[in-house]
Amino acid sequence: MLRDIYGYDITSTHEQGKSGRGIEDQKVLSHAVANERAVITQNWKDFEHLHAMGGKHFGIVLCEVDADIARQAKNVHGALDPHESFHGELIKARLKRWIRTVNGPVMPKEADNPNHTLFPGFTAVFGATLPPDPVVFLPVAPEDIHKALYQADRYQVIHQTVSIYADPIVEFVRRDSDTTIDL
Repeated sequence: MLRDIYGYDITSTHEQGKSGRGIEDQKVLSHAVANERAVITQNWKDFEHLHAMGGKHFGIVLCEVDADIARQAKNVHGALDPHESFHGELIKARLKRWIRTVNGPVMPKEADNPNHTLFPGFTAVFGATLPPDPVVFLPVAPEDIHKALYQADRYQVIHQTVSIYADPIVEFVRRDSDTTIDL
């Protein structure tokens, strides 16, 4: 779909007769580098690790597993700027598309439902624009979120859930940033 609808010059492991053969991730990345191509993958964990190792590559685009191929192609396309080079970049397709969406007005999902209202956009509400490329990516473990959310004490649910996100941000700012924050 990325090729047919959006005109990207892409190929797949399936088209090359290499799909389902258990090829190591490093070999997939090496093949892409040898052919000066970016990699689009749903394998976040392994390809984030390969990117973090600092080797040369022409871009790694991480996308969500989605049975709706058209929606997945739209998410990837929405995250890519055809005028920019992906060389050495790690692109998280769904995150970039979401950031671009919430910076501007977000229409209600159900116009006739009074519980669904227009969100004027992050920029209008906070007077700042979320950058499409985060300064830092601080991962949150899904099991930590689950543990925080599913407990009887609602105060602890809120406190622990906020802490899952706030604590790594505060630690990053203290340790690795010149920025000061007030939480």
